[in-house]
Amino acid sequence: MGTMTEEADQLDCSAIILDGSAVSGNSIGESKGTAAGSTLRDLELEEDEWARASANDFVGDDVQAKFWEIYASGPAHQARRPDSSRGRYIRRCENDALLPLPVFDFRLAKKPAPRYTENGELHYSNYFLGDKRAEAMGDALELLPVHVTSISMTDTGMTGQGSAAVVKGVVKDDLVELNLSHNKVGVKGYMKLNAVLDNAALHLKVLNLANNNLGDQSVTALVRALLKRCTLTTLNLSHNKVFHSATILGELLLVKSSLTSLDLSWNQIRGEPACHLVQAMVENNTLLDLILSDNSLGNSGGADIQLATSLLENKTLKRLNVSNNHIKGRSIFVFVDLCTKNSTLERLNVGSNPIGTAGVEAILYAMASSSMKCEWEVADCNIDIQEYLYSHTYCTGPYTLDLDDRSDVFVLKELLTMYAQNRLVLSNVLHDGRPITLPKGQLPLPPTAKWEKGQVPNHGKLSFLATQDEESCPDLHLKEAPFQRLKQLIGTSFALDDYKKMTMIKILADGFCVTVKQANALLKLFESTTCQAEKASAAVALIPRISNSEHHTIDDENYMGSPGPIGGVFFEDKDNDGKIDVCGDITVLVGLTNLSQIEQGYVEQKLGKWIAFNPANPTGFYRLNMSNFVDRRIMFCLIEANAADRKFRMANKLPDVSQFGMNNGFRNARYNHKAIVFDSSWSLPRFGVLEFDFVVTRRPPHGAIPITDAAFEQFFKEFKAIPDMKLVGLRAISNRYAIAATTRFIGSGALRYYFTARHAQRLMEYFSPYEKLNNVVVRLEVFVILLGRIVDESNFNDALSVLDSSSRKKLIDRVGIVQVFNPISPCGKYELNLAEHDHRYVASILLQLAHAEEGTLMETVLDGKDVPDMLKEWGDEADIPTTGAFKCKFMTTNRCHSIMQLQENSVRRRISATLLFKPNELGA
Repeated sequence: MGTMTEEADQLDCSAIILDGSAVSGNSIGESKGTAAGSTLRDLELEEDEWARASANDFVGDDVQAKFWEIYASGPAHQARRPDSSRGRYIRRCENDALLPLPVFDFRLAKKPAPRYTENGELHYSNYFLGDKRAEAMGDALELLPVHVTSISMTDTGMTGQGSAAVVKGVVKDDLVELNLSHNKVGVKGYMKLNAVLDNAALHLKVLNLANNNLGDQSVTALVRALLKRCTLTTLNLSHNKVFHSATILGELLLVKSSLTSLDLSWNQIRGEPACHLVQAMVENNTLLDLILSDNSLGNSGGADIQLATSLLENKTLKRLNVSNNHIKGRSIFVFVDLCTKNSTLERLNVGSNPIGTAGVEAILYAMASSSMKCEWEVADCNIDIQEYLYSHTYCTGPYTLDLDDRSDVFVLKELLTMYAQNRLVLSNVLHDGRPITLPKGQLPLPPTAKWEKGQVPNHGKLSFLATQDEESCPDLHLKEAPFQRLKQLIGTSFALDDYKKMTMIKILADGFCVTVKQANALLKLFESTTCQAEKASAAVALIPRISNSEHHTIDDENYMGSPGPIGGVFFEDKDNDGKIDVCGDITVLVGLTNLSQIEQGYVEQKLGKWIAFNPANPTGFYRLNMSNFVDRRIMFCLIEANAADRKFRMANKLPDVSQFGMNNGFRNARYNHKAIVFDSSWSLPRFGVLEFDFVVTRRPPHGAIPITDAAFEQFFKEFKAIPDMKLVGLRAISNRYAIAATTRFIGSGALRYYFTARHAQRLMEYFSPYEKLNNVVVRLEVFVILLGRIVDESNFNDALSVLDSSSRKKLIDRVGIVQVFNPISPCGKYELNLAEHDHRYVASILLQLAHAEEGTLMETVLDGKDVPDMLKEWGDEADIPTTGAFKCKFMTTNRCHSIMQLQENSVRRRISATLLFKPNELGA
């Protein structure tokens, strides 16, 4: 209406423009009659001939003046007006008492936008006409001297009567595109319009009837006509209350036609009609674009899953929009499966659906694994809800799958893939209640295939228990090409929603490792100045997953240490912010850029445990919340370190010195305060609190270089100057790290340092014997931190001398007695718990030495009872009981301080070589 008012204002001037038709680009300048050549003022009423209008009379800059000359003749001369489009339009408007709006102003330079283009396109968007004026216009279109190939009359207030008049007035052979969207055609009005559209002379390519309240009856009539003769390539029936007529639309898709684009958005398509429609996509081989957004495919009937299943066999569809269809996570699994198998589909929009965390995770995994090339749009999806049991990251647990459900088949396929990669173990497998064995390397059969014994079944119920061997599950790394697609997905889908960006990055980081460069690229997606919390939270999720920073990575086994500081200092502050880098400045260590001081502070607060953790020196006590991603990541790193230590001991045929004889470094484990054992049947839980001690038995390599005494004095001075987090700095200083991806800090920041027992003693003595941290004596904690960095194990007693008896017992309980046992000089008193494997192992060593007469067992007590002749009671290791408390005193005839002082063929030397085994040692 605003446009009508604007044009009506021109009536006060001498320029009311009445356009009679649309112009074809090939016909501008051609005349359907002779040129007018003169005005009405120059002509006498007695003249019998009137010149007819040409195309230039409608598209030229003087169209207003020419029309005024015609209109100025007034009603008295109506009989002598030429029978032209303008004259006919004026007479019809005057007869119907209508204001003749300037609908035929075809100036190509008309501002702000021309109503007619050189291609023959007529545009009347948001220009109110109504039926009467539309009929007058349609009547005049018959005499229009320009060709019309396209008519767009969006939101013009017409019903079917006015629309039919307009279409009837144009030359049928020329019209290829008709847009009558956002009008009031309705059910009754469409019957009038249908009579015109059914004209055999009409060869429309594009028909847009969106938002016309057509209903099922009108849509059915339209489709029946199209089933007889369809020249359309594009059909838009959006917002027309389509429900039952979806069935006949499915029949249209089954026939061979020229239709390549179909828009059925904003309708009521669901249930059985929806299933019939989407099933037709199996046989359809013409559609390139299908828009089904804002329907209810996922509400009932399973049409969403049926659509994805149908498209598995479709080889032509390139773009699909199913946004806002109540599609949930389990259905997304089937769409992911579709996109991994269908290479034709280029773009899939599932926005505004409650796909949940599991659905997002499935999409991210498929895109990251390079198995899916389709571009996804997930804008405005609810990605926080947990709607489905299965998760790529947390995939362990019991499963009962319905193999007739496509979403469950997808879950089974993913689990079988991980089973084939030895990342999962499937046990207690039942098919319809009967035990079966699932073969490795096979996937579920197609639903129509016949199942045979030894194959993965394709029907019925399948139940099993999935457990994960974390040691055989390597980290998944993102390649650059999939990463760029993932970054684009996150950036475009949630351009203005920083919270969902953060959530997507957290889900991504939960399953994949990233490089420093990739982490910085993801953080750059946060462009708003008010998204500090979300950006910092994303950084917190990414830092533990950065794979190419030397910070928090296991060291090179061949590294021999350094006698002094590199770069002049031990504890550096590279960014000059007053904070020692290894004492909490984590963003500097890993190389993240563009984080403000506030964001860095938030990151350091949330990553407290990770900052204090060092996989290169992980021996210590841990209390981990399995629902916290940082704690969980620490647990995975410990599992990795444990696997590496076990592999090292087995490769070098070293004895098992673990607490329970399982060759692992986990000790005193408790889950939710209940004692547990990390055996082969144990699986990492998703929730709850784990408490345990962890110890790495690997010693410094042969020839490792401790820092010099002079360098230690500098180290000690810098150590004392650290304002807080001294123990964090002490643990971290042993790890090599590099500031990657920053030109300012490229290069090594610190090196792994080795110490002597005397150095350890000095550091322990710095703290008061009563000073505690988290209810642990600090002196004890210092020794635990340095345990794997002391090169002269034979001098352990120098450091242990500063601990009282209770602290020594606590130390033995935490790291195991073998770690502080000195086989070169085993003299001393022992209190051994024979229920623990490492205690029995020490008892067996003492027994061997006594039998070899290289020492004497004295004051032997078993379960409080004196045993005068223990050598007679325990003839060999097999006689040592598996329970009981054993106390004794052991004495040797000669004290030694080096393995070289022991006799070549002595038992003590052989045992010492085993227990004090050093990597790279000659002859090992």
